Amino acid sequence: MTQDERWMIRYKEVVGFMVKEHRKPSKYYLEEKLMFHFIHHNKKLYNAGSLKPEHKRL
Repeated sequence: MTQDERWMIRYKEVVGFMVKEHRKPSKYYLEEKLMFHFIHHNKKLYNAGSLKPEHKRL
């Protein structure tokens, strides 16, 4: 499994959570912590300008 495939799986998990729960994941709940860090890390990459173009579209 490549990193892009893992990124897409995590992305779909986060989007599914946000659609179902109508909110962003919280860093205070263990079940949601990985999703929160995924969002936070990608936001940092986006602001630094190092996020991949195909990930920016999503």
